[in-house]
Amino acid sequence: MMAVNVESDSSFSAGIPRALFSTAESAGNLGYSVSPDGQRFLMSKQVTGTASAGVAEQMSLVVVENWFEELNRLAPTAE
Repeated sequence: MMAVNVESDSSFSAGIPRALFSTAESAGNLGYSVSPDGQRFLMSKQVTGTASAGVAEQMSLVVVENWFEELNRLAPTAE
């Protein structure tokens, strides 16, 4: 994924593109998705490791919605 500085005061100008981070892309799969408002993106990353003999590797995904509300519920601040 690339990033570029942009100026748009009186006229538009774009800086030199630079790598934001690298991703492993496969045919037809970019490995990321951008939110409709363009403010966030979600990226998948393949993690490799060694599995114990006879035990298959297991992958998991945890998605937390309303993260700040969940944090306040689990670890409330002292008031």
